[in-house]
Amino acid sequence: MKGEPGKPWNGSHDSSFGKQDPVEQWRGWVTAIDADSGKVAWKYQVPTPVAAAVTTPAGGLVFTADMDGNVVALDAHSGKKLWSHNTGQPVGGGIVSYEADGHQRIAVATGISSPIWPKQGTSGRIVVYGLK
Repeated sequence: MKGEPGKPWNGSHDSSFGKQDPVEQWRGWVTAIDADSGKVAWKYQVPTPVAAAVTTPAGGLVFTADMDGNVVALDAHSGKKLWSHNTGQPVGGGIVSYEADGHQRIAVATGISSPIWPKQGTSGRIVVYGLK
């Protein structure tokens, strides 16, 4: 069996390889691992998958987003949520940190559509946040 363009495929020669969890059981996780010990430092859970990037600009922050469109800033040391904003579209793309005119910015790609996720975007866009 071969995959079809634009459709999910697990790489198996037949369809007996695994099944997706029911949507009601989906969760999203961001897990921080202590690089020295290899132990879990903290976990952050949300109700939908985290298919977005995880970006760590300077300043002890971690940015990510979920399929409900929630962009979050987490404390890099504790995992505590410090800030969030809903973009109105599923996020499954990049999150980029950059500087413009001496100000830190976070750009988030929203509006993902996929045959796998039950959340569908209506139009792709980039949302940019300014940090103080």
